[in-house]
Amino acid sequence: MKILVNDKHYDVSEGITVTALLKKLGYGQNGIAVALDDTVLSRSLWEKQALTEGTSLIVIQAVSGG
Repeated sequence: MKILVNDKHYDVSEGITVTALLKKLGYGQNGIAVALDDTVLSRSLWEKQALTEGTSLIVIQAVSGG
């Protein structure tokens, strides 16, 4: 199925969870915020939230330093 992550199209397996997708794309678990179809998704739901065809995600990663 096709989904959109940060304005890039990806083909992923049906029913992949947010957690599994983040791991597949190489994101760590810390310092990350996820919006699912323009709504911020609580971290406690990432493992349970299965993605569907056409889902749009925005992944924001905090960067520290100066």
